[in-house]
Amino acid sequence: MKFVFPLGCVALLAAVAWPKTSSAEPHSHQDAPHESHLPSRFYQTLDLEAVREAVSLQARATSRTNMALRMSPNERLGELLFASSEIQRAKKLLPRDRDIHWASIEISDLLYATSEPAERPLRRERLRDELLAFRANHPSDNADLIAFHLAILAIQDGRYADAIPEYQRVLETTRDRGLQQMTLANLGEAFMLAGDLDASTQAFERALLHAEQHAITPRSRTLVLIGAAVAFDRLGDEARAIELASQARALAGGELTVLRDPSVFFEPEGEIAIYDYLSAMARARSAENESERRDAMHRALFALQTFLEIAETSPYRDHAKARLETLSRWLEAADNGRRGRARPLPQPSE
Repeated sequence: MKFVFPLGCVALLAAVAWPKTSSAEPHSHQDAPHESHLPSRFYQTLDLEAVREAVSLQARATSRTNMALRMSPNERLGELLFASSEIQRAKKLLPRDRDIHWASIEISDLLYATSEPAERPLRRERLRDELLAFRANHPSDNADLIAFHLAILAIQDGRYADAIPEYQRVLETTRDRGLQQMTLANLGEAFMLAGDLDASTQAFERALLHAEQHAITPRSRTLVLIGAAVAFDRLGDEARAIELASQARALAGGELTVLRDPSVFFEPEGEIAIYDYLSAMARARSAENESERRDAMHRALFALQTFLEIAETSPYRDHAKARLETLSRWLEAADNGRRGRARPLPQPSE
């Protein structure tokens, strides 16, 4: 299924664009606390030397992180590892400090996005632990982004059911219309992965309504439409699916290049082929002649074959096989028709 990260971090593959400050807990460590600003009881227990050292370590970690971001992905690992080492030392000095912990999440997220495939499970688990620890210490601080990222990690870890309550938490806590839109669409995808197609289509219906009620970008609307198309197709409503896919293509101006945007990823492997299939079927429906229609259906056939070759464990393989058999019969009828032995190619929804 298709999932979207907030742009700017990204998606799949990059890191979430974590805010630098929090309205819930405005706080900065640019300077060590001055005695006149601290309650006496707090001042008596505060190790100002530890604060100064932690601030210095955080500054070095931030500098190296910024340096890494200016490098190519293949070159940035060393800088990020150094930054991670510095920020972990800072966390030991001030383990409950919000800004230091947030910086640690940023670095862990970048390390996860940069890591080799063999390292990703361990990096993912470390990032998840950091996010959960931040939530435990600062439950009201950026609760929506924490939940969104935990949901993404759950999906990438194959824990689809665990992603659902996290997406629901995002909807309960965020006021950001764009994040609401992404979350509703991703929630629909998560329900689909978990095998609940009724809940999936309901989530997509909410996402479509939300897009109509708010100034949602065409890009986001396109992703919602094609995601909903997949859910309805798997539910058995092919006519609705192709109609939604047609709307997505119209909004995108033709081909759905947004599906290969860096901020979009598919779980499990091979899912993108189903989106390509429905896009091709929508193109076939609007074709101006038999030749164009046949070409679109051949693309749809190839997409289904690709899915079945790759997605060996998908719960929707039988559905794809049934679609492949139907499409093969249509194309056989078209070939026979060209030789004068059969009727013209039927419409996809027939």
